[in-house]
Amino acid sequence: MKLIVDASVAVKWLFIEEGTVEARQLLAHRIVLYAPDFILTEAANVIWKKARRKEITHAQPYLEELARLPEAIMLCPSTDLVALASAIALDIDHPVYDCLYLACAEVEGAPVVTADGKLHDAAQAYPGVDVWRLAAPEVGKRIVTAATALVIQEATLRELIAAHRTFSDTADFVIDTVPPRRGSLRIPTPENQDVYLDSPPYRRLLKLIANLSYDERVDLMALAWFGREITKSSPWSYFLNHAYRIENDDLDYEAGLGHYWQAGLDRLRDEMPDPT
Repeated sequence: MKLIVDASVAVKWLFIEEGTVEARQLLAHRIVLYAPDFILTEAANVIWKKARRKEITHAQPYLEELARLPEAIMLCPSTDLVALASAIALDIDHPVYDCLYLACAEVEGAPVVTADGKLHDAAQAYPGVDVWRLAAPEVGKRIVTAATALVIQEATLRELIAAHRTFSDTADFVIDTVPPRRGSLRIPTPENQDVYLDSPPYRRLLKLIANLSYDERVDLMALAWFGREITKSSPWSYFLNHAYRIENDDLDYEAGLGHYWQAGLDRLRDEMPDPT
């Protein structure tokens, strides 16, 4: 999901204050943030004010964090937005520097998230842009939903589940041909395993996974872990974030998780909050 953020949100990433928890939810992998480059000036000015008021001992660590802000936000040149921002400012009688965010939102076709009540209220007179106030409960719900929504399409997921089921049937058939040992236990040899791991159904399953985007493969891993958790105590966001943190490029491992994709999808439908 694409969102525009203003400086009132960005400074909550730098300082622990009311709304910091909600603001940091916007830094999730699945939310793409935009802002006019003027956000850096505004945030730097807040750091200066806090240093001047002796609210912080040293400004340098905060300035270093500010320098990394472009890693989290796509910055749009203010020079490209100033004409539209000026027109909006005249229309709603609100300062141009705030209206840069509204202009950015109109150009990018995305809502603005702000902790600035004055901007939120003034923007109600400009119907061309949707403005979300960070403190509003429904906004928090929208952000959580956007941060944890599946990227993979359901049709793609259904195809993968069906492909894994076909492969599983092939593997079961091969294992059934293995002579029982230790009572009724059938233990496949490496040669038996090579038979079903080199089968057309397995090769097709690996190809389907390999053709997925990075985010879609993250979904598959997270869904499997979510579905196989016995205690059902950890939230979906935990598994999704963990899947992003690990570096995995093992198609065989991902294919082996296929037993749990459906269970993960079923649990996700039961537990995910209503986005409305």
